Amino acid sequence: MSSSASPFSSLEPAAAQGRGAELPLLDLAALRSLEDQVKEPLARNFAADYIFMWESRCQRLTTALADPDAREKALDTVISIKVSSAMIGALRLARLAASLEEQIRAAALPEAVSTLPAVAECGKATIQELRLRYCAA
Repeated sequence: MSSSASPFSSLEPAAAQGRGAELPLLDLAALRSLEDQVKEPLARNFAADYIFMWESRCQRLTTALADPDAREKALDTVISIKVSSAMIGALRLARLAASLEEQIRAAALPEAVSTLPAVAECGKATIQELRLRYCAA
């Protein structure tokens, strides 16, 4: 990804492009770009924080989607997942989060709930990739 490209350019429009299975779990170019912008130690700290926060973000999203009155909380959480995933190059997860965001905004809660297992599975695989290909490097 060039320094002028937005980390979100490959995510829009998510609905038109499907759930993102064709995208890589992790694009290391995004992390290298982040390193260029904020220096490597901060980028590595961001990646470590992303890993540390994944389970709680996923749980907050699951809890919020189970409560029809917690739509704003679900939106806040899914946007957090989308943005942070795009920043570290977790393109597949960012695409899934963008699709989930669209479902929540459209009040399509049954569809959103049915997307959760794919988000959780992709998140776990992304964390594994991030640990192996970036944090361990």
